[in-house]
Amino acid sequence: MNSNVTLATPDNRSTVRTDENITIEELLKQNGVNYSRASIMLDGTPLPNDQLKKSLKELSAGADCTISV
Repeated sequence: MNSNVTLATPDNRSTVRTDENITIEELLKQNGVNYSRASIMLDGTPLPNDQLKKSLKELSAGADCTISV
């Protein structure tokens, strides 16, 4: 299943269409988001660093979700 992910950073807000099996880390890297020393949230829930290697599917993200950095 594909997901529409809104990436929200201090400088930009964009929506990307991606596969639910992509990890948060891969998604951020593919879209040029610098997340070192940043807090990351999935739909308002803070993600600890060990969660960044989990896929959207593993994190139970819906078809439309927001990742804030």
